[in-house]
Amino acid sequence: MGGGGMFEKELNKLIESEDNIECIKDIISKDIYNEKQKENIERLLEFSSENQLFRSEAWGYYFLGWYYFDESNYEQAVDNFMISYELFDKLNNKYEIAYACNGLTNVYCLMGQYKLSNEWGLKGISFCEETRNNKAMIILLVNTCINYIQMEYYDKAFEIIESIEGIDSELTKSQQIPYMLAKAEIEINIGSPDKALKIIEQAMKIESVNDIKTVIGELFKLKGMAYLKTGKYDLSESQFEKSYNFCVKYDLIYEKCSTMLQWSKLCILTENYEKSVELLNQIIITSSSNKFNPIMREAFHSLYSIYKKQGESEKALHYLEKYIKINDEMYDYEQSQLMAEMNLNNTKRVAEQYKQLYKRTELLSSIGQRIISNLDLTLIIRIIHEEISKLIDVDYFGIAVYDNEKNQSEYYFMK
Repeated sequence: MGGGGMFEKELNKLIESEDNIECIKDIISKDIYNEKQKENIERLLEFSSENQLFRSEAWGYYFLGWYYFDESNYEQAVDNFMISYELFDKLNNKYEIAYACNGLTNVYCLMGQYKLSNEWGLKGISFCEETRNNKAMIILLVNTCINYIQMEYYDKAFEIIESIEGIDSELTKSQQIPYMLAKAEIEINIGSPDKALKIIEQAMKIESVNDIKTVIGELFKLKGMAYLKTGKYDLSESQFEKSYNFCVKYDLIYEKCSTMLQWSKLCILTENYEKSVELLNQIIITSSSNKFNPIMREAFHSLYSIYKKQGESEKALHYLEKYIKINDEMYDYEQSQLMAEMNLNNTKRVAEQYKQLYKRTELLSSIGQRIISNLDLTLIIRIIHEEISKLIDVDYFGIAVYDNEKNQSEYYFMK
């Protein structure tokens, strides 16, 4: 498997020290979403496995998770982020494990698994607090904020925004935009849409330099949502249309579906049901092949509401059944993931029990070796006390000695 001369050179440096993974991370992070970088990621995994470089291997699975995330292969993304988490966990690397938690909170949020997303986000934040990893902390706080927005818990999302502002660390350029997007969406829903528009304009100025296509499409959509909230329906529609056309031009499939969903809400509000149904059906076609389940679920519910309002009970019932089915599928997936985590935790407990059993077996062996040639009872008791103290910390130590000739037991105590 290839990787290029420069990449191979950096890989070989990992054998000297896995701290050199930073250079590999920089190379892959520049453009993770293409086939060339997938080759680099696979080569990193191959090299790490061959040389038993477990930290580097954990980063390889982390990057592979993001590759599958961008491909809309969310279950594969979950699997790879989870492997990354487990490898970091085995190394007791609490500083870098937070990044695997961030990957999981992102992908679960997009899958509509908000409970799982929140759980992994909070887990990652606790690691960051313990290791003082402010960089990962801000990323996780922003993503947990986005998760609360998706759940429509805007008050909780606002609390997180306030906590980010209280962190003594300046936002990087890559952190600044998601933070501003989250802040704007909170303002649209529970604050001032006019304030949201100002935040969006500021973000657009920054993005004109960064030129990240997914963000630009999102900004047009948020602008449409802000105008919708203020009752400026014509301006709102023009922004949704602009976002839609931009997403089509750059093949931003998820962003296109997200924009169409918000656009359909405007059409329902203005009673343009024909256009709304057209948008919702388009969402369902695209979302079903890409597993955009949260968007598809909302589209089914909107179609049910439209047809119910229009008195078309057969169509309304059809979309209600579709809505219930996808809701059940999402719930079943959540339960399967929670069960898998419970099984993993149980396996860890069993492994720890075996580890403790092995330690105790070794202890008995050590005691046996030291006392086997010794007939001094006082010395034997002292040896046993010394060995037991290595395993557990006690205030008092007692031992019973049975005298076969006298047919009685004697008790000895030590502090």
